Amino acid sequence: MYEDLDLYLVLGATREDDVAAIKSKYRKLALKYHPDTNPGDSEAEEKFKEAAFAYEILGDPEKRAKYDAHGFRDLEDTFSDMVDVFKKIVDMMKEWYGGDNWDKPSPNPERDAIISHFMATGGQLKADEQPVYDLSGFSFSQSLDFTGAYWDRVRIHGKPDDKKTVNDLILTSATLDYLDLQDVILKNCALSGQGRGFAFNVNIENCVFEACDLSHRSFNGKRFENVVFKDDTKLNGMMFCDCELKNVTIDTANFDEISFLFSKIDGLKLSEAAAAKVSFLTSAEWKNVSVMCSDGREVDIQQYRKEQREAKRAASAVDEQPPEADFVPPSPKAEQKESGGKLLHVGGGAAVSLLGGVAFKAITDGIKEKEAAGEQVSWVSRVCQVGAGMAAIGGMGYAAYRGLNGGKGGR
Repeated sequence: MYEDLDLYLVLGATREDDVAAIKSKYRKLALKYHPDTNPGDSEAEEKFKEAAFAYEILGDPEKRAKYDAHGFRDLEDTFSDMVDVFKKIVDMMKEWYGGDNWDKPSPNPERDAIISHFMATGGQLKADEQPVYDLSGFSFSQSLDFTGAYWDRVRIHGKPDDKKTVNDLILTSATLDYLDLQDVILKNCALSGQGRGFAFNVNIENCVFEACDLSHRSFNGKRFENVVFKDDTKLNGMMFCDCELKNVTIDTANFDEISFLFSKIDGLKLSEAAAAKVSFLTSAEWKNVSVMCSDGREVDIQQYRKEQREAKRAASAVDEQPPEADFVPPSPKAEQKESGGKLLHVGGGAAVSLLGGVAFKAITDGIKEKEAAGEQVSWVSRVCQVGAGMAAIGGMGYAAYRGLNGGKGGR
């Protein structure tokens, strides 16, 4: 009964799509037309069966090759094996939803509603269009765990005079692409990276992070405006890469280091504890950066660091100096050798930083050209972009360290 189907058309696929793309498109259709989410809808049930049949053939390289060469002529056995096909589909649905409880009432209906919301537009859009999943209407009253998920084009908006509170949202190790938060208060949310913490095309405006964990999260592109990170929020290892920041407050020292790479900053307030741990790295453009001192003053960061250096020098001046007899000046050869070693290390680190910066700029420009042309950007390009940025950071840090501490290791 399926001999007249164009299997590629059924899945919304093309002959150039690989197995992964075929599976992804089938998955969206299976979730959309599954009988459990469309009770009593015979048309949806038929579409579910057609999609399952199409995937049974196109998802199998051998069967796909036969179909591409001769249509259904060499696939008679497939028509007689449809019971096995639907058994495979049920097993796959169990895998997606977790174990044998996939078809039982969920203990967290709001989470299931969000998943259904993500899948609601699957298969209805043209190839060059993407849906924006607006979750502004959800209450976020329960703990919602989406660890490791892929969030594509998600929006959560509140109101300027009535910020929306999002509680206990867990996105640990999740990839976030086009995340739009406006007028939102995030409490006890986990957005840490844990090795896979990429967030692209991020737009966060008029938001407050309270008791959240953003450790090892890399934010790539777009902007942060009127954003406050409160003193109980974890930011260890967080990076702003190619971002625009305006009127951002970091009132926490719960981190070892925060980095700004190829970012533009206009208005950044740092707690005094945070000021000592923030790094403005390669090509970061910044102005109006101030420190909120413990004595109540708000001081420009350059002035603050100047005051800190002067205080350090004054403190070291009163330290006891070693007796003159204990000082042995180095020989000219030793000085020359150490100077040459320092120059070699500093030059090498600077070269690595320069090459990493150039590579990052080239990759970023390529990504922006693809996005402007409406082309899909692969995750490999994203990883290469971050890798080049990290090379620029590492080279600069190494050069600075050797410049201050000498050419020999351990000095």
